[in-house]
Amino acid sequence: MPVIQMVEVFPEQVDELAALAKPIWTDHFTPIIGAEQTAYMIEKFQSAPAMRAQMANEGYHYYFFLYDGQKAGYTGIRRDGDSLFLSKIYVEKSFRHKGIASHGIAFMTDLCRREGLRKIWLTVNKHNDGSIACYRSRGFTVAYPLVTDIGNGFVMDDYVMEKWVAPRTLLYVDTCLRTGSRTRELADAFLNAYRKAHPQDTVDVVRLAEADIHCIRGEELERREALKSQGKIDAPEFAEARRFAAADGIVVAAPMWELSFPAILKAYIETVSVPGITFRYGEGDTGCIGCCKASRLLYLTTRGGLYTGAASGLELGEKEMKALSQFFGIPGFDCLFAEGTDLLPPEEVAERMEQAKSAAAQMARVW
Repeated sequence: MPVIQMVEVFPEQVDELAALAKPIWTDHFTPIIGAEQTAYMIEKFQSAPAMRAQMANEGYHYYFFLYDGQKAGYTGIRRDGDSLFLSKIYVEKSFRHKGIASHGIAFMTDLCRREGLRKIWLTVNKHNDGSIACYRSRGFTVAYPLVTDIGNGFVMDDYVMEKWVAPRTLLYVDTCLRTGSRTRELADAFLNAYRKAHPQDTVDVVRLAEADIHCIRGEELERREALKSQGKIDAPEFAEARRFAAADGIVVAAPMWELSFPAILKAYIETVSVPGITFRYGEGDTGCIGCCKASRLLYLTTRGGLYTGAASGLELGEKEMKALSQFFGIPGFDCLFAEGTDLLPPEEVAERMEQAKSAAAQMARVW
């Protein structure tokens, strides 16, 4: 049986690593992004000087893949908070489909478990179909799209993919106030499938109809502002904000009311918007930057009218939740909806709801 090994690359071996990387990159990426951008990215990211700087200054570790003693490819990783960033994993064409990538990802998974890291994440070009399929088959899912300007007129048009190693906490915010809510029906389809697909995870449920969530004003507002100014963000008043910020993923279920969502959801958003917990001042294009851990937020909604055609500009709930997701530092946003539920014939409403519930369950399985 062939022997697959991973051997760490030392600084004096970086020239050898760069010589291995160049033909792999040239062969693999030229058909995807073109020869000019491929050459630019090799020089910027995979040349010997670039990789030496990554190892010396950015915490990167590179490894050769050996297949029966022959150099068959390489990988590069670095720690990123409580995650492991898989920067590069490349196998020379003649050694592909021999279990090398699986060996590397198994090594990284074990590393995460030993060092208490919760997930592995990576970026992959949106048109790199073979690599995306490879990652999916090894437990990675697409979290969100990411476009990065890398200079010289080029961008990296990627997906961020992630593989969770540790159990997650999914925060479910239920804004449904009516008995028999169609939106809750849609949310239940997602949650039932999620629990079945991810039995190790915790689903933390906040039902706003039952929680002490209300418009903050008067003495309560003054007390909260005083605590914020004193930096006492561990105060009980901010427990919901800490809960929101700590979640690994967030699902918000809210029906469309008055073109947006119920007022109680706005009150909840005001409750969790606390500087130093869910966002902080002094950074970013707007002067503030999100602090939440979640990489994804899913907004589930039903709409009585039809708002995907000429009236799309009137729909405000999805737009606001997408903006808030960005504000809180949650990069991945999805919206799943059924509409026309108060206008269309009952049989068509039932069909639309079944389609939406099926889509919700399918999404939950790969979330």
